[in-house]
This record gives sequence, structure tokens and C-alpha cells, in this order.
Amino acid sequence: MSGLTEAEPIVEIDMSPRMSYIVKESKPTRCYDIVQREIIKARPTMIIARTSPIEIREKFEIGKTTVIWLTMSEKFADNLPPSALGVASAGREVAETNDEYVKPGDLPKLYSLALNFLDGHQDGVILFEGFEYLATHNSFQSLMNFLQKLNENIVQ
Repeated sequence: MSGLTEAEPIVEIDMSPRMSYIVKESKPTRCYDIVQREIIKARPTMIIARTSPIEIREKFEIGKTTVIWLTMSEKFADNLPPSALGVASAGREVAETNDEYVKPGDLPKLYSLALNFLDGHQDGVILFEGFEYLATHNSFQSLMNFLQKLNENIVQ
């Protein structure tokens, strides 16, 4: 049986309040499965992602969950195509959302959005997908400071 590798076991995660979890995977699928289960339980959820909101909404049932898109593209008003934002186009209907668009180098804005969400939702869940993208646009120290401050707020 050469050439065969053992698949990683699928682990069910029971999300506990005030905890941070890391899901290491080459393509974000398990993390969205976990978030979908939390959404079904009616837990407030925010997604911070490198993937565009429309792609996320097409692949996963996230309802009106806010997506913070990490992108260097300008906002819709600055000629970003409607399909990239999840805005209705070509007769297609899209649910009203509160999506935001943050440049990967704007850690203060990203921190503020996450903190405001946590302040308003004591049992909230934040899915953070695209950490490697932030790493290419920020210094190691500033990124570590951001993550440590965010984790401290999650624990509190």
C-alpha cells in the first residue's frame, strides 16, 4: 500500500465561550463547518476572511452573518464589481448584510471591528480565515501584538 496516507480525523469541536481555536487546513472548509453549526445554535457570528463575501455565501449557509473581507481592492463605491461584494447582479437576489472591507495593513480598524462585535455579543464567535494574508502585509511584531490583544479580549 505504498503512496497511501492516512487522512486526518475530523474532530468535533464544542465551542466554549472565551476560548480561541486554531484549525489548520490548506483550504478553509472545516472551520466553516464549525461556524455553520454555531450559526444553527443561534450564536452571533462574524467572519474575517481573505475569501470574498459572495464566495463564502455561495459555498456556505451563513445567513446574514457579517463578513469582514481582507482585500486591497477599493470599496464598491470605488468601482469594485458588485459580484465581489455579494451585491445583487444579473437578476440575482442577495440578502441584506453588514459586510465590511478592510485592507490587510489596517490592523487598528480590524481590531476595532472585532472588539465592537465582541462587546455586543458575549457569546459571539469570530471565524478568522486568512491569517497568512495579514502576515504578508504587516510586520511580525505588529501582527503578534494584534493577535495577543484580540485574544486577551476574547478571554475577558
